[in-house]
Amino acid sequence: KGIRTAVRIDGTDSDLALDAATDVGRWGDFSSRTTVSASSKKLNGSRFASLFLSALTAIYGSAWDDRRRGYEDIRFLLTPFGKLIPSNDISVTYACDTVTMDKASFKNGKLALSLVSGRLVTDSFSLSGYGGTYQFKMEGAFNSDFPMFRAEASLDSFDLAAALAE
Repeated sequence: KGIRTAVRIDGTDSDLALDAATDVGRWGDFSSRTTVSASSKKLNGSRFASLFLSALTAIYGSAWDDRRRGYEDIRFLLTPFGKLIPSNDISVTYACDTVTMDKASFKNGKLALSLVSGRLVTDSFSLSGYGGTYQFKMEGAFNSDFPMFRAEASLDSFDLAAALAE
């Protein structure tokens, strides 16, 4: 009925400890609840930034193609992915002691996301470094034929001189 996973990865510039628990409700029309808890002592954010930008480019490229045509070829809820998302909930928490981006270094990164009944939300986000206040928010609706996704990020009171000094 349940699946438990534990993964530990140690690299030269990043590490990851991940624990996941999935409780399966039904196997036929698959439905489940998954909880993922991940942490790192150190994370090279440059690696994930390029992956995130590539995914975002692909998503927007597909959306632009649909907009150019003026219609959707296939209703999202009729696709395998569209059938899977609304009936499978996932909760993810991630904490990182140190996040580096090139020479810049940030501390105490924390992120909590959840996808429940096809709705994606950022439950919490925090990061500290260079005197800044950082905000990140994701929101998505994948429980209709026309999915929506939005991501926002901002920073305030960032000490650019301290960041450039590194």
